[in-house]
Amino acid sequence: MKVQDIAIVDLIEGNNKNFIIPLYQRNYNWKIEHCNRLLDDIQDIIKNDYNNHFLGSVVSFTTNRQEVLIIDGQQRITTISLLLLAICHVLEDKYLEMDNTDKLIDEIMFYYLQNRNPRNEDDKIKLKPIKDDKKAYEALFKKKNFIKNCNITTNYEFFYEFFKDGLEEKSLENLKLFYNTTIRKLKIVDIELASEDDPQLIFESLNSTGLDLTEADRIRNFLLLKQSPQQQEELYTDYWYEIEKNVNNETSEFIRHYLTFKMGDIPKKAKVYIVFKKYVERNKLSAKDILKNLHQFSVYYKNIINANYFDSNPIIANIGYLNKLKLNVSYPFLLGLFDDYEEQIISKIEFINILEILQSYILRRNICGVATNSLNTTFATLHKEMKNKQKNIGKSYDRAIAEILCGKTGTGRFPEDEEFKKSLSTKNLYRLKDSKECLFHVLETFDKRETINVIELMKRDKEALSIEHIMPQTLTAEWKKTLGAKYRDIHSQYVNTLGNLTLTGYNSKLSNHSFIEKRDMKNGFRESTLYLNKYLATLDTWNEEEIKKRSKILIDRCISIWKYPKVSHLQKNSCDQYYLSDDIDFTNVTVKNFTFNNREYTVASWVDFLSKFCRQLYSIDNVLLAEIADGKHKNLTQLISTNPSNLNRPVEICDNIFIETKNSTNIKLDIMRKLAYEFDIDKNDISFYVIS
Repeated sequence: MKVQDIAIVDLIEGNNKNFIIPLYQRNYNWKIEHCNRLLDDIQDIIKNDYNNHFLGSVVSFTTNRQEVLIIDGQQRITTISLLLLAICHVLEDKYLEMDNTDKLIDEIMFYYLQNRNPRNEDDKIKLKPIKDDKKAYEALFKKKNFIKNCNITTNYEFFYEFFKDGLEEKSLENLKLFYNTTIRKLKIVDIELASEDDPQLIFESLNSTGLDLTEADRIRNFLLLKQSPQQQEELYTDYWYEIEKNVNNETSEFIRHYLTFKMGDIPKKAKVYIVFKKYVERNKLSAKDILKNLHQFSVYYKNIINANYFDSNPIIANIGYLNKLKLNVSYPFLLGLFDDYEEQIISKIEFINILEILQSYILRRNICGVATNSLNTTFATLHKEMKNKQKNIGKSYDRAIAEILCGKTGTGRFPEDEEFKKSLSTKNLYRLKDSKECLFHVLETFDKRETINVIELMKRDKEALSIEHIMPQTLTAEWKKTLGAKYRDIHSQYVNTLGNLTLTGYNSKLSNHSFIEKRDMKNGFRESTLYLNKYLATLDTWNEEEIKKRSKILIDRCISIWKYPKVSHLQKNSCDQYYLSDDIDFTNVTVKNFTFNNREYTVASWVDFLSKFCRQLYSIDNVLLAEIADGKHKNLTQLISTNPSNLNRPVEICDNIFIETKNSTNIKLDIMRKLAYEFDIDKNDISFYVIS
């Protein structure tokens, strides 16, 4: 390894030199704000006559073909190249109205940007960015057919406009001063690797904090960096590039879902790379093997994230509805279903039935207000549970899913008809998040041959389609008279419930009009072709009795659409499962066991739960727990201590560390939540069962 302090242009100066941005690197991602900061730095150097300005480090490796691979530092090299090219083109285009600029143009172009006598045409331009960036960069030299919406082009145009119009004094001398400052005073630490150096280890050490690198960047480098240039080209072009396109460049999130499916455990967002690396090494997978599998799953992922509920394919349409319900946590399970379908393990009918069960499960939970915090854990293990269930009892996969979900209790439960009906009749659906648009769309279009896209029309504006209160949100004197003496109670109880809500494209016109006016006006309820207004068209009044009747009609329709699965001889667990994240009152409830780090612990009481949980934390990081007990973490003082006399009812958990137990069940749970926070543990990773 050779390390030296040089001007950045000393690195790129010279003939027959090419600087290759390896294919495993990400695209050039400096924005205008970064370029603007660079210009400010250069102007500060000029103004204050500084000797130099440190840009950072550049790590490179020279191949046998005298090509310089840029392991780290492509952002700096590319930006300086764009700046120099902009200066060159401004001079060529004579915007500064100067004479005798040919010598400076020739110097910039053939010292730093192009090889005067290249080995071949492809080697003429010194810098070779990756894939799409390369096309954009080469187009700049031709000065035509620029590729828009690309950082390469955007930043070049920014520099070009600056040198064309932004210089304080438009003169050759001023431009030369700017140019000479750029090429002589912008310094880097040049780290040139030798053949015995390991580029991957050096790259990871330089980027160990993960700053400015996504998890996907680190995974790509891990897979490609140790390959030969030819293998890098093949693996990047055939797999990685296609993966990024399939997942809309949400590569880190996609791989997180992929790992969740493969392992049944959810990696933390900041540790996806670490978990991925362990997964590959533990399973002894080659770069090609894992990339091939990732590519296959990226095709499934593309189908999932782009699914449209209006698609003619019922599988895609049903996933589209799940997307409208904001069910991203289901993606690991859906990836597994797609793979099973591709491998002909499950049939198309089973696939569709499972998706419909999931819709019912999620929408019923949303309507009933069941906490959603445990769903990510539910879907992380659901595919494995489905396979085990099907294998053990021999039923179809859709029946297996039905029994698994219907057998869940607590915050994982599948609300049954009575709970669903009660919530539909009383819940404020007008303020419902996520599910409202989907609810009214399906209520309107279910079993209709000719349908309208309710969701899209509701998105446009209120004049296209919106939710209308039949009994208005603000009562007029006439409405009070219609509702009778109990108008306040009726209005308060029903105004935002299902029975009083409908769809209309004339919300502002209907406003607070009487029911008869809303019914008979042009394009009112009577002229409406919408299913949700048919019943209203037959009525002469709107009061509590009619709200209840219509509510029952619509609730029955909901029950028939979002069905509770028919499961025979289902034996629900005698205990309800909850998670540490559940903010529920557990006073006078008996705890039976808890699960943490994939191990189950039987407990005799809430005190026993707290004590055993703390002992597990001690085994993870005894130093941190000791610091907490010493009072170094203020939110747990008087709850954990090394001095038992500081506590009312101390219980020793280990090595002179005591915990307060003279408190309520909910306080004990709160202590565990605070400890989980200090130990950076996801509260959804700790589940417990209480006796029903």
